[in-house]
Amino acid sequence: MARTDASDGAIASSATAAAYLQGKRRTGPLKYTPGFLHILVLFIAGNFIFADPRAILVQWGEYHLSWVEVLMVGAAMMAMAEQLRVSHPGVDNTIEAILMGAIAGVQVLLFALGAAGVRPLAIFNNTEFLMLTLISMTQAVVAILINARTLRRTIGVGDSGIHMTARIGFKIPTGAKGASHEWGSLIPTICANVSLRQSKPVIAV
Repeated sequence: MARTDASDGAIASSATAAAYLQGKRRTGPLKYTPGFLHILVLFIAGNFIFADPRAILVQWGEYHLSWVEVLMVGAAMMAMAEQLRVSHPGVDNTIEAILMGAIAGVQVLLFALGAAGVRPLAIFNNTEFLMLTLISMTQAVVAILINARTLRRTIGVGDSGIHMTARIGFKIPTGAKGASHEWGSLIPTICANVSLRQSKPVIAV
């Protein structure tokens, strides 16, 4: 019965944690919007705003900062944030990961068309956009792998990957027949920490 109670506790805890994670997910039109879509918009806007993206934008003493450097740092930070977005255990973020890969594919297509000489897409035929495309491709691949691995460690009911620690009390009657004098004089309740690996819920018959 103690094992059954522990199983019920594991199921309840798992369901509560899963509901909490589901509740923390973003809702609304930005739920599935890839972060690199914003980087792509900033790149296009920057090409129309700045005649020379490598020109000094901010200067502070010996430190110089150009628009390209700002964009690269923003892209790196966005890539790391996107990894956190798909890293919640037990939460299926497959759609988000696929859309990240789709944006990376769009960037590859734009760069290829720009390099092929398509005049309207000439702004994508440069080193800056190539670097952004490589960052986007890398974060998309990593996001898909992270999502796949976190799904394999789901916290859903009946998962074989659940680990829990339970405290089980054993009552030892001091007057039981055959009990030694040492057991009778010790603490009547012995609590042991037992590590339980839950393969499936135990149903009491």
